[in-house]
Amino acid sequence: MSSRGRIKLAVFDVDGTLRRAREPWKIIHRRFGVHEEAAHHCEMYKSGRINYAQWVKLDGSLWAGRTIQEFMACLKSHPLRHGAKELLGWFHKRKIPCLGISTGLSHFNDPLAREFGFKEIVSNELIFNEGVFTGRIRINVQEDQKGRILSEKLKAYGVDPKSVAAFGDSSADIPLLRMAGLAVAVFPTNARVRAAADMVIEAEPINAFQILNLPINPRAALCRPRP
Repeated sequence: MSSRGRIKLAVFDVDGTLRRAREPWKIIHRRFGVHEEAAHHCEMYKSGRINYAQWVKLDGSLWAGRTIQEFMACLKSHPLRHGAKELLGWFHKRKIPCLGISTGLSHFNDPLAREFGFKEIVSNELIFNEGVFTGRIRINVQEDQKGRILSEKLKAYGVDPKSVAAFGDSSADIPLLRMAGLAVAVFPTNARVRAAADMVIEAEPINAFQILNLPINPRAALCRPRP
């Protein structure tokens, strides 16, 4: 493991990492009764017949006409992992800013950002007109763009990657984990995610003893080295 300087920024994936459910889109599909159509769109994307933007457009069309209140009601089925509040509080108490990078939806993530004082959570945005969803989604984060987004944010914030603690669960988060001075896989979805991490958490609460007792100036004492 390479040495690390003082942690100056914590970067989080949201869904599957801080929240239990990995795919908030599926929560909405099920609640609105369009999960079968959405599954067909997903298969088209994974088979290469449509690109990410086309996939998002098709899924968005299934929700057109729904109200903000209907979307926000879905949050009840999308709880935080046990220990997430304490983990975020650990950084907040030490005045270490938090950044979220999520392929999820801003209407789910913005309340989280406000409650826990995130610097920002970059995610995809539902477009409403007078409280009614138009069917359009502004894409700010694609699955293969998280590393680029983090690089841009680090440059804007003036933060060295070695001073970053990153938390993620899926293959889309591997670039975040590889860039960070401290990489934590939370309930990793596959062996590649696990291999990219310095620490693996696979049980709740996720505010693991090792993290909450992490020195503000960690060096090389945490876990096994990365491959």
